[in-house]
Amino acid sequence: LGSIPINDETYDVVMSSNGFAPGQIYPSAIPEILRILRPGGYLMWTMREGYQHKSQRFALLDAEITDLTKTGVAELVMGPIVFDNFCLDDPGKFYMLRKTPRHHIAYQLEDQPVTTHSPNK
Repeated sequence: LGSIPINDETYDVVMSSNGFAPGQIYPSAIPEILRILRPGGYLMWTMREGYQHKSQRFALLDAEITDLTKTGVAELVMGPIVFDNFCLDDPGKFYMLRKTPRHHIAYQLEDQPVTTHSPNK
């Protein structure tokens, strides 16, 4: 897939149906796709089942997803869900990843006075 000519954190959702396939989009492209998602955004895809037996790159798909979740880049929301009749009589797989949202921590400096805001005053 290479570098996508899209700014960082542009989309809320990226969906692909049958785009992940040998010669098209490989699992190694997932980090690049996550780059263009906003924090908390979703990457969802369906693909034909069985590529892991035909392609070493697809054999590593679940390990790559595990690495992304362990490093806190994304969370696996669903998948792999295997289902029948995806493409004609071939079974398919569904995955949903969520890009980890950023959390802003609010804090009060020790040497600063606490201020409050009352909207009705």
